[in-house]
Amino acid sequence: MELLLKNYPLQEVYHMQKREENNLENLLKQSQQKACVFGHFRFKEELKTKKNFLFTFLRSPTDRCISNFFHLRREGYHSDKPVLEGMKIYLKENELRKTGNWNLQTQFLAHTPGKKFFRHEEEYHVKHAIEHLHMMNFVGITEHFRNSVYMLGQSLNWRKWYFVEHNVNRAADQKKQILNEFRKELQEANSLDQYVYEEGLKLFKAQQESIDIPFYKAAEARALSMTKRLLR
Repeated sequence: MELLLKNYPLQEVYHMQKREENNLENLLKQSQQKACVFGHFRFKEELKTKKNFLFTFLRSPTDRCISNFFHLRREGYHSDKPVLEGMKIYLKENELRKTGNWNLQTQFLAHTPGKKFFRHEEEYHVKHAIEHLHMMNFVGITEHFRNSVYMLGQSLNWRKWYFVEHNVNRAADQKKQILNEFRKELQEANSLDQYVYEEGLKLFKAQQESIDIPFYKAAEARALSMTKRLLR
């Protein structure tokens, strides 16, 4: 959000936040009226037009799942229990579904109306998710966030590429403890997302070869980011 507001006037940005706003009619309307529309919403093929530049960011499924667990804990989700005990509860299938953490990235990208997202239909949903991923104009990778921002900024002719990183290494020791204890369960809980993520990595690498990032712009952005971080 910080980067978007640096590069677009506030009145030209629409942040989709409410569930009831997440419908095709509203998103088409906003994309016609605003320069930038963003938020957590499911892919809709109708948004793929000559005018619209569609982009998304993918994150390592295991890291995303752990990160969301800690976000929920900060909101009170089993925060009265030790971390490992809370994670054990979180990884139960009914809890993953209730909290929306069972292959969530695949669900958002696949968006197959009229077709419920459930087990034993893995190939169907992964196929649609990957097809939609290839319809994007740009795919960023959270684990390569800085380079993703620079490539996206170059693609969209952004003037400002610098940003201040937030929540870096938060609860790093606890996350490492969780990985050591529950790595297999976390991978199984998001196995579909892993297929989609790996396809996203392939697209990201292809973009690296095709998008030329001017050295001076990247150097300027790194310097400004460091300065802003030191001044916080």
